[in-house]
Amino acid sequence: MREDLNEVYRHLGKIDYFEGHTTHVLRHIGAHYWLAKKNYNYGLVAMIGGWNTIDELRKSYGEIPPEKVLEMIEDDSNTGKITLLH
Repeated sequence: MREDLNEVYRHLGKIDYFEGHTTHVLRHIGAHYWLAKKNYNYGLVAMIGGWNTIDELRKSYGEIPPEKVLEMIEDDSNTGKITLLH
């Protein structure tokens, strides 16, 4: 599997970081996938991915993208619903 992933990374021109962290990259991809899919519910994604704390996940993979924050604010203002992300 590692060699297959390295071949993909070379093809994409992403050898620098990815080749040294072949399978760990899948964890990064999974984190971003689940964060986007679950509307940045850090608590749920931390449980799914095995991170010990929400802060650990947030520090490793970043905050909610600004455009998503605006989208969430607009959605909440239209429905009167407030979404908590703790």
